Amino acid sequence: MMKLLKLFKYKEQAHVLMDLLSDKGIRFEERKLSPVEIFVSEEDFENAFELMRSNERLIEASSEKWYAVTTAPDEITAQIIKSSLDSENIPSLLKGIAVPYGEPIIFGQGGLVPMEILVPGSYLEAAKALIETNMTYPEEFQEEDREEVETQTREEDTEKKEEE
Repeated sequence: MMKLLKLFKYKEQAHVLMDLLSDKGIRFEERKLSPVEIFVSEEDFENAFELMRSNERLIEASSEKWYAVTTAPDEITAQIIKSSLDSENIPSLLKGIAVPYGEPIIFGQGGLVPMEILVPGSYLEAAKALIETNMTYPEEFQEEDREEVETQTREEDTEKKEEE
């Protein structure tokens, strides 16, 4: 027998929870398209409920527009920035930036692929403030590289503001 875990108004929020449940091996059923009802088995209900509760901010923010708050020179630096944001309860995602004419990007290899750190619009100012006060670059990330990434980030912010 399945038990109702959550009713979502927005599909995006439901899909985030469904992805989290799948990652933890919790079987679920999606029963309506709008609003979305997510049912889980009674034996998985407590685990599913705790997973949903511990990721509540990420789920809520998923229906917002997300913005690049900064660009890191590599995956390791991006993970450090993401950890700082997570510690302040600021939802964030990482997005690799394709390198033109380069080798295919393989994530999880700790390579030198620039990565954008994305946050929901409602957290953008808090994330910027946190990053500005805590951000340091590895020594091998030279001054001209840092300036190039910061210029690119400013240009992207300007483009996004123009879109709005």
